[in-house]
Amino acid sequence: MLKFRRQILKFIFKRGYNKMKENKLNAVHDKDLKDFLKSIDELEKVKSGNAKCYFCNKTITFDNILSIFAHDKKVEFCCKTEDCYNKLMDLKDEKGND
Repeated sequence: MLKFRRQILKFIFKRGYNKMKENKLNAVHDKDLKDFLKSIDELEKVKSGNAKCYFCNKTITFDNILSIFAHDKKVEFCCKTEDCYNKLMDLKDEKGND
């Protein structure tokens, strides 16, 4: 988990997102991830290997989930590669959701 946090911080600071623009953060702790996925009816999709990264189409696993987000009224996943993270931030900026 610590390695994952360091990767996220590296991505965030590299992109210049070192200041929070809102006082709101939606996060799920690793230990609660399965319960969260179950609550949004996505647990079996991840377990069965049918969840894909929105950006690169890699299979999403419990080890490579970076983000779960809503897009066009669907639940989407982002894997934790730097390229996909950057695309997620670009998508967020395009929608004006800084």
